[in-house]
Amino acid sequence: MTTANRLRIIQVGPDSEVLDAVRQWFAEPDMQHWMGASFQFESLVSEMGTTGRIGSRVRLDTVAWVGLDVDNRPVAFIGGQISVESAQPDDAIEMRYANPRTLGFVYIVSPQHRRRGYGRAIVQTVLEHPATADIEVFSGTVNADNRPSLSTLKAIEGFKGVETEGEVSFTFTRRAPDEAPEIPYHAAALPPASRMSPDAWTQADLAAVGFVGFVPFAALLEADVPREPGVYVMIRPSESAPEFLSTSPAGWLKGRDPSVPIDVLQAAWVSESSVVYIGKASAGSAGRRGLRQRLGEFRRFGVGEPVPHRGGRRIWQLADHADLLVGWKVTTDGEARPTERAMIAQFEAAHGKRPFANVTR
Repeated sequence: MTTANRLRIIQVGPDSEVLDAVRQWFAEPDMQHWMGASFQFESLVSEMGTTGRIGSRVRLDTVAWVGLDVDNRPVAFIGGQISVESAQPDDAIEMRYANPRTLGFVYIVSPQHRRRGYGRAIVQTVLEHPATADIEVFSGTVNADNRPSLSTLKAIEGFKGVETEGEVSFTFTRRAPDEAPEIPYHAAALPPASRMSPDAWTQADLAAVGFVGFVPFAALLEADVPREPGVYVMIRPSESAPEFLSTSPAGWLKGRDPSVPIDVLQAAWVSESSVVYIGKASAGSAGRRGLRQRLGEFRRFGVGEPVPHRGGRRIWQLADHADLLVGWKVTTDGEARPTERAMIAQFEAAHGKRPFANVTR
């Protein structure tokens, strides 16, 4: 069995416990030297799931994966920013994004598992993963002293290296940039059956593009929530001004208080829309997760259990959170994240903000 066949990858978020091990790898003196002072792992983690701007480029997202061996031990990490070039610095959402979309990545292998092919395996696996199917260019910079990483990327067909003072810049191009049409990123990411006009954010509009359910959290246990991957939305039926709780009833994961200051909640509120959160549920590395498990974790977190679902935690400080309705739409595993990301971008284009509980930073 090859190393690549022994490795499976899981996509991770900022609250993933497995990142604790990765932090220790990056803290090694050799890694500090090779990565340079400008690289901050915690900055990468804090950006996961957010958008922003990097000079002349728009950062569409920051993503990361951890590679696990046959014993489910973390052995490798890869992550970075998905970005596009833009000449419109003041309108990152409405613009027609220029292609190609680029993933600028860093990777690392656990000190105990180096020189076993895991570095090449995790890079190769991410190149071929459905979640990166819309990425045209992969780029990474390697310190000229880092001979293992130089050898790793040189050995992967398609990577081209350009040496400059003290480092080598590697680029892998999936297709020529002039072959990629210029289209709005958020429209490209949505499957045709899921596209909605920017102002279509009512329960009826969502139902018209395939969302079903729309049940209160308390009814989720009895509801026929699919086990497949998909996207989901939280809707607040009331049109009255919201009241906020000063203390969240949600769970304390790793001892972290889920409460958000009321002034932050007030500033994030979008009064023109009933949609308060958009999320996604992937199949997971073993293919056994999905909407039912993800929404179950969301509900349990809201009633005080310390489960890993801090995403969307602002909704629990709505005084009427028990009245929120949950709707969902089944997708393929590869479509779940792009559809969620595209819907959030459309919402932001329409309202100037992300949905209330979709944190931007």
